[in-house]
Amino acid sequence: RIPGEETRALGEKCKQYGFYLAGAAFEKIDGFPNHFFNCGFIISPEGEVILKYRKVNASNNNIEISSSPVDVLDKYEPKELFPVVRTPIGNLGMFICYDGWFPEVARCLMINGAEVMIRPMGAAGVPTTAERDWWIWQNRSRAYENLAYVLGANWADSPESEYGSSSSGASMIVDFRGNVIA
Repeated sequence: RIPGEETRALGEKCKQYGFYLAGAAFEKIDGFPNHFFNCGFIISPEGEVILKYRKVNASNNNIEISSSPVDVLDKYEPKELFPVVRTPIGNLGMFICYDGWFPEVARCLMINGAEVMIRPMGAAGVPTTAERDWWIWQNRSRAYENLAYVLGANWADSPESEYGSSSSGASMIVDFRGNVIA
């Protein structure tokens, strides 16, 4: 659940250190008992969940079989599809991994006022050079097309992971001109 036990614990750290935190997790929602969603979230320095974005382009492969809001669109509030939160550090929006393959998602966020787009990314194993280059070009394109920054953060590796080495790197910050600046 978001907010829930995990986001409350993360919120305490945000309050303690005075920072924003963005992440993603699978979310269950009471109103959709037969579904779960890949949900991006942002927690404020006050410890509150201030944005929730549910991945629109769920890849439905053997790793991710989450639902998309499009799967339940007749019961979903369309204005919730591409949320943007206004903060002192800029207007923040989010899209998740496979969403980056489609320019419409970032464009909808920009239309809703996003200046900074946070993109949690993930892929199992070490990518080929071509795959890594493709992620870089996707992030660069989404930033340039929308005159916005894109923060592409890949997931962290864990030595306890049952999947072995699951972090493929390629985290980056792209400026509004499409330049990788970090």
